[in-house]
Amino acid sequence: MHEAGIAMEVLRLAQETARAQGARRVTALRVLVGRWSGVEPETLRFALETLADGPALSGCRVDIEVEEPRFRCGGCGNVFPGESFLDLCPSCGDGGTELVAGDELVLREIEVEE
Repeated sequence: MHEAGIAMEVLRLAQETARAQGARRVTALRVLVGRWSGVEPETLRFALETLADGPALSGCRVDIEVEEPRFRCGGCGNVFPGESFLDLCPSCGDGGTELVAGDELVLREIEVEE
């Protein structure tokens, strides 16, 4: 379960950021997980909730937002949701696409207690 290692790094970043801003405690984390990132969102949530301990992290809320894959058409530039690189552009029918969203993993926001 590589989500545990990812969770440890997310928690480290959140705690480090909070400390740098003079906050005492992290109360919430908001994480963006792309469907194609290779990270299972619910497993990551479990790991974050389980590993968030100590006075700075204990009991923090974990919000996970899942980003679906979106592609940009190489022919017309249209951005559209899809399931595969083989999906055709719904605007022009071109098959040359580029993934523009859906493979990210981002610590989007932390809420802190001063």
